[in-house]
Amino acid sequence: MPQEHRRDLDWDALLAHLYDDVFYLALKLCRSRPQAEDLAQETLLRAWRYHHTLRDANSARSWLFTILRNENSRRFEQYRVEFQDIDYVVAKAGRDSEPDRGAESHLLHRAIAELGERYREPLMMQVFGGYTGKEIAARLKLNGNTVMTRLFRARAELSRKLELES
Repeated sequence: MPQEHRRDLDWDALLAHLYDDVFYLALKLCRSRPQAEDLAQETLLRAWRYHHTLRDANSARSWLFTILRNENSRRFEQYRVEFQDIDYVVAKAGRDSEPDRGAESHLLHRAIAELGERYREPLMMQVFGGYTGKEIAARLKLNGNTVMTRLFRARAELSRKLELES
């Protein structure tokens, strides 16, 4: 019994430690704070239900991100997609940034939002999720070279868009 109680405390501490990472990635995927909060909570709830399947605490972050991605996919299976006005999202992001960086943030958010899903998802996983190319390939069930090509093209497209805007 004491051993089981200790495991629960470790699990709680682990989730508390990783919550910000889970929420930040959820926010990047949803682009809406309320939806990101719901997605993060659903992710942690599912993780808690299946915490016995986590074999190594060192892989908890990656494990949670996989659950988050799957929960995000379920969101689109169950509900109709809510479209947001990209100008509103970008303007809000600009207001939340430092004044000096508002214009840069505005342009970057707009450029990322305009990327096709096949380029945006691997880029977000790498930049915001901290995944390696190999991990992205495994998660998206793609060839490693395909992932690297998509990352290259996503960055090239972002550079092109940002150069045109400035």
